[in-house]
Amino acid sequence: MRTHRRSGLLISNFALEKLFRYLINCAGVTRQNLVSPKSRFLSHSHPVAYAIKMSKKGEYKIPDYFDFVVPPLKGFWWQDGIEGVDYANKQNFKFISLIRMPDFVTKEVFDWAVEQVTEKKKEDFSKIEFLCYDEGKCVQCMHIGPYDSELETVAKMHEYMISEGYELDINETRYHHEIYISDVRKTVPEKLKTVIRHPIKKKS
Repeated sequence: MRTHRRSGLLISNFALEKLFRYLINCAGVTRQNLVSPKSRFLSHSHPVAYAIKMSKKGEYKIPDYFDFVVPPLKGFWWQDGIEGVDYANKQNFKFISLIRMPDFVTKEVFDWAVEQVTEKKKEDFSKIEFLCYDEGKCVQCMHIGPYDSELETVAKMHEYMISEGYELDINETRYHHEIYISDVRKTVPEKLKTVIRHPIKKKS
């Protein structure tokens, strides 16, 4: 599969990923809410992820296990009833929060981890789901700066996408995708790093 690059911009095929999905679809949520240390997603998904990571120290042996760093939080964002994204009405965004897992994580491994943390913490982890998602062809770029200035980076992504013969393909199953590299507790807005990824298709 050919990969295109230019000045930090990338077009590539993103293969099947195994993810934890937090079942929450809230309109008007901000990214600060999502990535906050008090976020419901982080407080529920991270224990499950770390149960899998630390399984190496217990009796439960996962086939093909290797040690890994728990990846940063992802967000799939969309707006109901429109094609593409209407950035002028950000209050209408809904989201699904995710954390990527290594390929050795199966539904069986996930179920084991949920059982472990539920028993340990005496909390309800039922809103965490196991999800396999094939994102396909996308354009992406690293945005550096406040979340509110992302539109400048998105404009460059779309310009590059068009120059390479593609068009935007955000729909009911393909989303505006963000990966939150920076820790908002320790990073000033001007230095926040966020990978932005948009699904695309060949221009018809």
